[in-house]
Amino acid sequence: MANPSDAISKNQPRRKSRMPISILVSTIIFTVLTAVCMIIAYRRHDGSFVAGLQSTWTMFRGSWLLLVVAWIFAGYVGTMLPGGFVAKWLGRGSGWRGIALACVAGAMTPGGPYIAMPIVAGLYRAGVAEGALVTYLTAWSLYAFGRLPFEISFIGVRLAAIRWVSVCIFPPIAGLVAKVLFER
Repeated sequence: MANPSDAISKNQPRRKSRMPISILVSTIIFTVLTAVCMIIAYRRHDGSFVAGLQSTWTMFRGSWLLLVVAWIFAGYVGTMLPGGFVAKWLGRGSGWRGIALACVAGAMTPGGPYIAMPIVAGLYRAGVAEGALVTYLTAWSLYAFGRLPFEISFIGVRLAAIRWVSVCIFPPIAGLVAKVLFER
């Protein structure tokens, strides 16, 4: 009996699994920078080499599961969104509707770049327009509703409100600029 996965793989186009050049270049740069830091720390003979490794291990232990789940989620974002939804709500013809939806989605996305960037990559592969993606990223970095309680607790309601009101116009503007410049 034939393996069911053989039938599935025959019907789907094969994708090249090469690493994108931008990721390869970034990886090389960070590898060199890491090696330089490690060599400098080792030559200092003050314990900073071991302290750096311990700090690395602590960060890894605290975040590896979140990173893996974010990458899995991002992989499914691009494949689970129906093409009609993307075209209507976030595609090149979505106009203000796409900008508004991207503002809300960006503001509601929790976490740092290791969560948001894979999601953006999945959305981009799904066909989301550049203007909506720029809006999403800008809203994620400037609005950050999840960060608002921390802001209020540290800097107070007044300053948090001033900051939020001061930046609220930028995600739609950034999205419109990207739409005008890159969606032709």
